[in-house]
Amino acid sequence: MDSDVLDEALDYLADRGPIFRGFLTNHGPMAAEALIRLEREREVMPFLARYRLFLEDRPALNGRVDPQRWQDMLGRRDQFAAWQQFFENELAEHPWRDVLDTWTYRLAPGLWGELLHGLIRTGHAARALAARETPLRFRELAEGLALWASWYETLPETPGSAGRLSPGAAFACLPVLPRDQQGIRPLMDDPHAVPGFEAAAGLLDVEEPLASLPELTATYAALYVANSGLPGNNPIYLIHAVTGPSAVRLLAPHVSDGTTRSLLRYAWQSAAKINASWSFDRSLAPVESPLFRREDVIDQAVASRDEHAMKLVEACLREHALNPQPAYLAAASDVVIRLRN
Repeated sequence: MDSDVLDEALDYLADRGPIFRGFLTNHGPMAAEALIRLEREREVMPFLARYRLFLEDRPALNGRVDPQRWQDMLGRRDQFAAWQQFFENELAEHPWRDVLDTWTYRLAPGLWGELLHGLIRTGHAARALAARETPLRFRELAEGLALWASWYETLPETPGSAGRLSPGAAFACLPVLPRDQQGIRPLMDDPHAVPGFEAAAGLLDVEEPLASLPELTATYAALYVANSGLPGNNPIYLIHAVTGPSAVRLLAPHVSDGTTRSLLRYAWQSAAKINASWSFDRSLAPVESPLFRREDVIDQAVASRDEHAMKLVEACLREHALNPQPAYLAAASDVVIRLRN
C-alpha cells in the first residue's frame, strides 16, 4: 500500500465532489484503495477514467464549522466543504490518529447516514494513511470524515442499553418488516419504519469488538447470499451490511477500545436496519463453499467495472483470511456476476 498509484488516483479525483450521478455517493477513492489491496494497481486509473465522468464538481465553501458548536453542523449535506476544511485544519494541528479517535467516537451514532459511506470511506482512508503519510492521503481522510459528518443521521435506539448477545443470537431477535412493506422507502425515508427497532442497537455484546466482528460479518455475508438474487430485492443495500461493519476493522488499529466498541454498536445497528428492511430470507441456512479461485474472482470484480463489487470482494477476502467461512467466498463469487456492467 505504499504504491504511488493511490496518490495518483487521489490527485486525479481532487476536483471532484462527494456526489456520483447526481444523487449517489462517490466511491472512487474507496474503489481505488480496494483495487490496490487486491493487487490490481494497473486497473485503478482505467477504472477511474470512466468513473470520473459521472462525478459532480467539488462543492464551493459556503460556511464554517465552529469548533465550539460543531453539533449544529451535523447532517448538513450542503456543508461538506466546510467540514472538509475543518478536518484538514484538525489534521494539520494534531496527530492524525488522535483526530481519528476523537471524531469517529463523536460521529459513531450517526454513521447510518448515506448507508454507512462515511464510515467506509474513512476506514479505507485510514488504512491508506497508515501505510504512508502523504498530503493527498491526509486530505482523503479529511474528506471521509467530512462525508460522515455532513451526512450524519441517527437511528432510533434505547439509550444506555448494553447487550450480551452474539451476532447470530442478536440477529434472531431483530424485528423485521413484512415482505410487502420492505424496500427502499422504509429503508431510507423513515428510520422509524420498523416497529420495535429501537432495541436493536443494545442487543449485541460489543465488549470484545474484534471477537464479535468475524461472526457479525459472516452473518451478513450469508444474508447477502440468501437474499441478493430474490425477486424484488436489490443487492446494493445488502452489500453495505458487510462492508460497513468490516470497515470497523480498518479503523480499530488506530482508535481506542472505547471508540471501537461504539463503532461496532452503531455499525451493527445500521446493518440490522438494512436487513430488517431488505432481507426476505432470514433463515441463515449453512452456505456451501463455492468453486473458488481468488485470482479469477478478483479479475471478475475488475471486469464488472462496478465499484460495489470491487469493495465487497476486497472486504470478503480480507474477512475470510481471518475467519475462513464459506459465506465470504460465496458472497464474493455472487457479486461479481450480479453487478456486472
